[in-house]
Amino acid sequence: MLLLRCFLLLSMYFPVHGLPAESSSQRAKHEVRNSADFQMMEQRFLDTMGMRSRPRPKRGTRIPQYMLDLYNSHKAHPDWISTQFRFGDKWIGANTIRAFHHTDNDGIDASENSNLTRIIFDLSTLPMYETVTSAELRLSTRSGDLKQPSNSTQLWIRVYQVLLPGMGDTPALRRLLDSREVDARVAGWESFNVELAIQHWVKNPEQNYGLDIQVTTKEGHSIKDAVRTREHHAEEDWHEERPLIVTYNHDELHHHHTRRKRSLRSGGAKRRRPQYCQRHPLYVDFTDVGWNDWIVAPPGYHAFYCTGVCPYPIAKHLNATNHAIVQTIMNTVDSNVPNACCIPTTLNPISILSLNEFDKVVLKNYKDMVIEGCGCR
Repeated sequence: MLLLRCFLLLSMYFPVHGLPAESSSQRAKHEVRNSADFQMMEQRFLDTMGMRSRPRPKRGTRIPQYMLDLYNSHKAHPDWISTQFRFGDKWIGANTIRAFHHTDNDGIDASENSNLTRIIFDLSTLPMYETVTSAELRLSTRSGDLKQPSNSTQLWIRVYQVLLPGMGDTPALRRLLDSREVDARVAGWESFNVELAIQHWVKNPEQNYGLDIQVTTKEGHSIKDAVRTREHHAEEDWHEERPLIVTYNHDELHHHHTRRKRSLRSGGAKRRRPQYCQRHPLYVDFTDVGWNDWIVAPPGYHAFYCTGVCPYPIAKHLNATNHAIVQTIMNTVDSNVPNACCIPTTLNPISILSLNEFDKVVLKNYKDMVIEGCGCR
């Protein structure tokens, strides 16, 4: 509800469909964005999103295609509303999805074993208040240029967590997290379960020694460069093929416990009398608010707003509580008692794909963002 209030307050300063605006000039918008009131409301909104400051994405920051696909997949199923993500017919116990590329200075051979490639992920920006319910490592496989020592077309990819790095003649201590057999003739993405490693690193960040990747044929021959772990010759497609860890997290602060059918109506209840309490159109445009540089999708959304009178006697279609009915009756005999107010009674969440203050990609479902119904309270 706080998020929606922030948007409604911001709409007083910026032109949104359905409400008048003070000024549509770029200069006026710039002045308002620099005002103390706007920055206070903006910070309140960021606080509810779990951010300490406004994101300032670096120029050229790329969004992993996988995160865009997840957003579009979730958006394609609007018949149910929940802050839990749903992909196809599967619900997952998470309302937040985060993506982490591996650091640029790794993808190096493990010192004591050249058959392994070590990659390291910086997860220091993962909020402690979120519970990791699942995590996957996504690796891009290469095809066509694999120099295989045998005629085998099948490869085994194994992912190990480095529990202790090797020192001198002492080899590293590892545990196998996941493995998969892949077709060497086909390029694509492979997913590996690394939940145990991520959960361990969250609790013990000083023990994050990275992951070791091993690729072999069925006969046990090692294959180098079978998965993309480093850039070669400044290739333009490197940003699309970098190793990626995707975490599925549960954030209780933004969890919505109920699931209800989405109404396909664009307006509120049937309008008998326009002055009565009801839902009205309100489209929030993130470009107008100045957040389009860090909110990737959607470009805006229909938030709606509630306004109108709660007259005496209150009709049933105004969705009034017993308290509101009694309060309205008291208002007719005592003018010091305020009349009931027209407020949101049912709200639904929306999905937002964004960059946070650390340039990390986040897909989160935020509750209480869209007004579904209004009533007298």
